[in-house]
Amino acid sequence: MIQRAGEGSDADLEALCQQYWYPLYAYVRREGLGPEDAEDLTQVFISKLIEKRWVEKAYGEDCTFRSFLLIRLKRFLKDERAKGKTQKRGAGAVHLSLHLNALEQRYTEEPVDAAMTPDALFDRAWATSVLDRVADHLRQEFADSDKAAEFEALQTCLAWNENTQSYREIAQNIGRGEGWVKVAVNRMRKRYRKLLENEIARTVPGSDIDQEIEELSKALR
Repeated sequence: MIQRAGEGSDADLEALCQQYWYPLYAYVRREGLGPEDAEDLTQVFISKLIEKRWVEKAYGEDCTFRSFLLIRLKRFLKDERAKGKTQKRGAGAVHLSLHLNALEQRYTEEPVDAAMTPDALFDRAWATSVLDRVADHLRQEFADSDKAAEFEALQTCLAWNENTQSYREIAQNIGRGEGWVKVAVNRMRKRYRKLLENEIARTVPGSDIDQEIEELSKALR
């Protein structure tokens, strides 16, 4: 995807930004930079990621793509500080159509306690982005099968930590039996897990999928 984006594919560039922009932006913001500077630096970083083909170097390293990106970002920010200046919009960067206000609004809703370091916030934002993509994929599968209403009723059971509704409450809300809800939720969770594994497999060595899922779970606690 990054290779195609570097070759001029607008669709892949947009997908790249949607998946990785916010975790990178959140890290830079937590490092103490203001919204506009954080946007500029994140945009330049993603542009360099594409133009310099940094991602190809990730394939030979025994680490997750999440870890690889964070290491690269830290090096990039260190270099920018050494230059004593902040890269401004349009200064040789690939122009990305993004919504700063939406990103900043999301950032303001993040935990503000001192324990939430830039690294911890990056992992949390990454985890949230992964789970959002998986949920969107699952939602689309239900919609394609004319079961959009079923997904909306059952999605509360996909909450990472706990259900917000009981099976009985869900059954009453949709006019189904509690037993039907249990079976449907079990089936949906298995599919969700499979989609999550597929998503994780795109960015980690094959044997590390379960470990990465556990790391993302920790990031959300």
